[in-house]
Amino acid sequence: MAINVSRINARALVEFFCIDSRRLISKPEGRYAAASALIDDKLYFIGGQFQNGTISSELFYLDLSTSFNVNTVASPRWSDPSPAPIASAWATATVGGDNKSTIFLIGGRMNPSDNDTIAYSFNTNIGNWSNITTSGGLNQKRKGSSLSYDPDSGYIYIFGGQSVSNSSEWFNEMIIFDSINFSWSNVTSSTAPSKRSGHTATLLKTGIIVFIGGWELNDNSSIPRLTNMNKNAKFTNDTIIDSRIYHSALLASDGKIIIYGGSNGINNSKVLPDLAVLNVSPTQFQWSIPNIKSSNNTARSLVGHTAVIIDDYMILLFGNVTGRQPNVNDMIYLLNTRSYDWAASYQSSKIKRTLLIANNTQKGKTHSVLHDSDDDNSTKSEEQHHYFDLPSRNSSESQESHVTTFYDYQRQVFQQRQPIHYMMPIDGASYHQDQGNEGHVCVISYAQHDIEPQYVEYDTTYNPS
Repeated sequence: MAINVSRINARALVEFFCIDSRRLISKPEGRYAAASALIDDKLYFIGGQFQNGTISSELFYLDLSTSFNVNTVASPRWSDPSPAPIASAWATATVGGDNKSTIFLIGGRMNPSDNDTIAYSFNTNIGNWSNITTSGGLNQKRKGSSLSYDPDSGYIYIFGGQSVSNSSEWFNEMIIFDSINFSWSNVTSSTAPSKRSGHTATLLKTGIIVFIGGWELNDNSSIPRLTNMNKNAKFTNDTIIDSRIYHSALLASDGKIIIYGGSNGINNSKVLPDLAVLNVSPTQFQWSIPNIKSSNNTARSLVGHTAVIIDDYMILLFGNVTGRQPNVNDMIYLLNTRSYDWAASYQSSKIKRTLLIANNTQKGKTHSVLHDSDDDNSTKSEEQHHYFDLPSRNSSESQESHVTTFYDYQRQVFQQRQPIHYMMPIDGASYHQDQGNEGHVCVISYAQHDIEPQYVEYDTTYNPS
């Protein structure tokens, strides 16, 4: 808990405490083949392809620091879109750099296609794009390559893919980019997997990278074929999972890999099952299919989508719904990775809470107001505001006892994992809340000319065990 105490000169005092809650008026347009990267509690998206085939040049993010319900209009908090330097689809992206606050966008189809730049970096702290020199590493744009990132070393591992300009040229070299020193190196090996595209790469805690699925192209053939996903892994029963391309594969908190979706590459056809789990023990790899109950929140079969695991949730976004006719997805789906149930609500475990206490010498009765920062202000009901009457200076009720009662309620709220911003003016300062421009929520405290209020700010992050 960080505590900052400051004395404020209150002559003609009007203080604004603004919580930036900007979001899009509506959710972003559906797309597939977008690049994405998770930085802290922000899931960034770059580019992608729309239903009509147009390639996007948008950059935006989904705020995962606040809870949301996928069935509530405007409940998920999206940032305003900003332009990327180029339109892109089927590119790869990851976090990296000194402070793990830079996004690296690599390869893919770009528009205009005659652009020579293969890789870009985006500094999320200052909002600045830069070109990356790829000499000694990538020599042409690729699509369908995999990317995995080692946060300990800052290395980004790029494997496989096929040339954007020459679809018959495939790769199976491992290219390593040092995201801290901005240097490249190539690794070739006789034991490397075959040339492939549309696969996934998952870096285990042991340092092993697991490649799953995709098309593969052998040296003695010019026709790619689906990778046999059951070749090097046992199955717990007689069921075999379908081979697939452009699926997702994520490392869960229990060390297992969860794959979802994909297509068999023929008419965008669905694969079975949608979801499977790979147990990657030191002795053997073993597939299993969780028993998932169907519900109104069950995800559709997706290909070319985005997937991320944060806390105990696998979040699925965008992508194409499998089937003969293209159908771009604009929904968000949530899977609880502990119970394997599809959920409607995402409960963030990284919740910022702020308690502001204004203390002055003016007499009178005031209120402390608890504001639930997670709910959309346009739909907030009176029951979601919690008011506490504060005693006046002449009251027999002590301020200390009231604050104790306030903290008791605060602890209950914490236990319920409800994110709240607290503004608590004590004994005299008045409170007003207004909806500012572009979704800013402003808390305004007014005081008299001769008052010197004291503000104590508590800013904590709640991480449940």
